[in-house]
Amino acid sequence: MYYFFKLWRTVLFVLIFASLLFSQEGNEISYSWPSPNQWQGGNFSIPPWFAEDLNYSGHEVLHFHPDYYNFGTEGFWSYNFVLVVNETKIPTTEEIIEETKLYFVGLGRTLGDKKDSMLSINSIDVNSTGDWASEGDKRFQEYTLKAYDSWETGKPIVLNVRVTTWLCKSKKHRVIMYAVSPQNYDHKLWQQLLSETNSFRCK
Repeated sequence: MYYFFKLWRTVLFVLIFASLLFSQEGNEISYSWPSPNQWQGGNFSIPPWFAEDLNYSGHEVLHFHPDYYNFGTEGFWSYNFVLVVNETKIPTTEEIIEETKLYFVGLGRTLGDKKDSMLSINSIDVNSTGDWASEGDKRFQEYTLKAYDSWETGKPIVLNVRVTTWLCKSKKHRVIMYAVSPQNYDHKLWQQLLSETNSFRCK
């Protein structure tokens, strides 16, 4: 029963703010993201209400591992989220670091049973662990992220993050996809996270 409550809380959180039609000033964003792992998720506009300082505008879509909220499981804090933004330029490492800090400090201040409204942005630490690499028309880079677990433990949590970016087919919007997990990159869970990344399409 507790598992289903957690899953429903996740779905409710994202669906309350869901948009049925993605449009800003007539600039429609069309996407398809079937989950190869049957993960649940939702979508909302960005900048989101919990991180209004983000410099991006567009839409966010999320897919959560079923055990995202379950501390002590393999899937704890493991999920994908994608920002489909109304710009086309390739983000720099510095821009990714800054926007990631703003996103996760907002998350820790605003959401969860253990939220900390006084959480400092200096408590969020983001570091690249390598250079950008290319995979077809996609570019990706890996990071370590010290964030704050406002959902379950009320403590810092160290996450591995792979950011992948590419242009939508229309060349009007850019995809910035985050795959996130405390698991090391050689863990089998990363096969699922990367399959989620690779299944996203936008026109």
